[in-house]
Amino acid sequence: MTIHAKSSSGGSYEVTFRIENNRPTVTCTCKAGSIGQACKHKLGIVAGAHEMFDIPAQVDNVVSLLASPEWQQLVSDVMEITAQIRAIDAELERLKSDQKVLKRSLATRFNATSSNRRD
Repeated sequence: MTIHAKSSSGGSYEVTFRIENNRPTVTCTCKAGSIGQACKHKLGIVAGAHEMFDIPAQVDNVVSLLASPEWQQLVSDVMEITAQIRAIDAELERLKSDQKVLKRSLATRFNATSSNRRD
């Protein structure tokens, strides 16, 4: 099954769902998808982001497909992995913030040391 996902540039990309070697696969014709990356089009469609569909009439077909037994594990895996990525992204932001505070503290410490020093 091939559907059309909205492009941020106003066009659309083809997102194709098929079974290969007894495993569900999803491909996309966007730049990232064409080199096998998990593009926002594949992720959005699998995650149920209906606004990603360029042709709204295709939503029901994809929902039915993804609810079938051979696709349920893929959907579950995608949801779990994306949740883990979001948690890591949040932790990275927290760590970056902590790093900035420590760098400022270090700079303050150096400045305080050099202004108190006598040559």
